[in-house]
Amino acid sequence: MRNPMGASDLARFHYSYDDLPAGQTDPNLTNFSIAHDQVDIIPLVQQARQLNPQLKIMATPWSPPGWMKDSGSLIGGSLLPSMYSPFANYFVKYIQAYQAAGIPIDYISLQNEPLFVPGDYPGMSMDAPTQTVVLRDFVLPAFASNNINTGVLVYDHNWDRPDYPDTVLSDSTLASSTRIKGIAWHGYGGTPGAMTTLQNKFPSKGNYQTEHSGGTWVSDQVKADFEEITHVMRNFGKAYVKWGLALDQNRGPHAGGCGTCSPLVTVSSSGAVSYNIDYYTLGHFSKFVLAGANRVYSGNASGIVSAAFTNPDGSKVVVAYNDTRTSRTFQVQWGTQSFTYSLAGFCRSNVHMERHSKRRIYRGR
Repeated sequence: MRNPMGASDLARFHYSYDDLPAGQTDPNLTNFSIAHDQVDIIPLVQQARQLNPQLKIMATPWSPPGWMKDSGSLIGGSLLPSMYSPFANYFVKYIQAYQAAGIPIDYISLQNEPLFVPGDYPGMSMDAPTQTVVLRDFVLPAFASNNINTGVLVYDHNWDRPDYPDTVLSDSTLASSTRIKGIAWHGYGGTPGAMTTLQNKFPSKGNYQTEHSGGTWVSDQVKADFEEITHVMRNFGKAYVKWGLALDQNRGPHAGGCGTCSPLVTVSSSGAVSYNIDYYTLGHFSKFVLAGANRVYSGNASGIVSAAFTNPDGSKVVVAYNDTRTSRTFQVQWGTQSFTYSLAGFCRSNVHMERHSKRRIYRGR
């Protein structure tokens, strides 16, 4: 689960954990506070961890406090070199505060979408050379001196710029650091094959898709999700995270940014809960592919895309999807065991996933 550090576009208002009047700075972070999160974010995360103790938390800032930036604002700008150390300590303070609340932070990235600077919600430009310096010379030493073992994922942006994580991980100090766990990717540009290219170059680092939102611009969410999740898994993806988790009936709240994004779950003003297509497509994998699973090779039959896994309990899973408009019959074989199955043809539909006949999960031993 990806938790914004301060406001994202899906927030009720713009805030950080150390907001000050214009012109003031707080290099020692004496005003740092997560009081905003203690109202409802932290209680919900605590409840989620009780329901699923295996839950992993990733934290990402859309922007640090405005006084750390040359824009002087949460919106726009880039990190001032004089603020590299306070920026690193901002992460330390956050991780320590959440730990005190009983929530360990498993991963962080330094900046959400560092190559995109939004004009109406928090964001910040951070190029690859800057991320390299900030991470190597400030964040990692701050983590080490405070005994913080939280893993770091570099980049956190689209597949179409693999040169960015390549540049960061080409630094020998970062490449050899056990705190650098891999690369965070978004799915709004490029193709998942970029992850295989970087996996081959940096085999000790993982590849994680940390964001892709459904939305009104997607003509068929079922088709888009099954194809993307499958190909992420087939290109060394260690995670697939949807954005965002829950919104209201107006696809909000949002303080700028996306007003057309689809959540997994819609919670209306009356408290009624409904489950969107994204909930079922993601759940079709996550219900069967367990934490710690390994992907194994699977071929494609004509018109069928698939991803196969072995779970830690020894069970095996294959997810198969018919991407054609006609019925397809295919065979699944594992060693001397096999079965044949037919899937109906693809057709556009907005009905919930439990009513679709064009996909199949097989789980067995």
